[in-house]
Amino acid sequence: MPYLKSHIRDALDLVPKYDGYNIPVWQFSRACKRAKESIPSVDESQLVRMLRNKLSHHAYLAVEDETHLSVDKFLETLKKTFGPGRNSNYYRGQLTNAYKKPSEHILDYIGRIKDLRTAIIEGDQAIFDRPCTKVEISSIDSFTLDSFFEGLPREYRVELRAEGYSNFSDACSKVIEIHKRLERENSRYRGPDNSRNNSTVSQGTPHPTASVYSNPSQNLSSVNNHSAPPVGPNLAEQKLCNYCKKLGHLINECQKRLYNQTKYSTDKLDNDNKSASVQPSGNRPEASAAGTLRGPAIPCPAYLIDSALGLSTHSVQMTEAYPSSSSYPLILEAP
Repeated sequence: MPYLKSHIRDALDLVPKYDGYNIPVWQFSRACKRAKESIPSVDESQLVRMLRNKLSHHAYLAVEDETHLSVDKFLETLKKTFGPGRNSNYYRGQLTNAYKKPSEHILDYIGRIKDLRTAIIEGDQAIFDRPCTKVEISSIDSFTLDSFFEGLPREYRVELRAEGYSNFSDACSKVIEIHKRLERENSRYRGPDNSRNNSTVSQGTPHPTASVYSNPSQNLSSVNNHSAPPVGPNLAEQKLCNYCKKLGHLINECQKRLYNQTKYSTDKLDNDNKSASVQPSGNRPEASAAGTLRGPAIPCPAYLIDSALGLSTHSVQMTEAYPSSSSYPLILEAP
């Protein structure tokens, strides 16, 4: 058996392994066609024999008992077994609704569009039972290009429209360049400087809020924003208030803090006014029996009167011990 030619080995390196389910059959078909285009046509039959070694499990069982002399016949057998079994109109509908998903790489999106384009061409060939003409392929390419453009995100569409494109292949190459340029621009905002600033905000200075509430006597105006982010183009969005924990302002600009301080001062003033406006009443030590106020707060004893004997001896002693502040003594008469 002669050794395998080097250009056939290089062509086989372009074809991935296929078991019928690991990748779409259209993706394996495109890889086999690229390998076919890289070798002379006289070696196509040998390439087909080598492509069988790329199959495993159900994919190999599908072509095990068949002999193929061309790559197209080899792929047609696989598509009949593992293809979705839809006509070209179904794939046109899929292409119309195709769009790039947020987490999808741009190369995966391009590959998905190419798979749908291949499915449409091969579906039309199966319907017409002949190869598609150049005019028909050009119409399919035009439809593919429109659907590909509409499925791109807005920033890609703006850039691609500004640069211009002539066909589907040109649009794919320019979209890849746009993707690389947008990635570089996004990396500037995710660079080490911004990450270092964010870590400083979250892990740098200890938070002063706990000390403010643990010590009520501390003046709130002495709390500053040590952990505030550095001044930049988005300063209004980077400001963080250490009092209300909201973005957009600092603690000295906090309306909630100003409102609480004003309310505290107002309530304290109202309480002082209420306590000053209360008048003494009842048997308070400061009031005499005649209703006049005495100087020092000396308690005045009650006078015990006996109905039969008049003023008791004890009451007389107490009267002498505690004279009235009036210039005239009080005279009590017996009933």
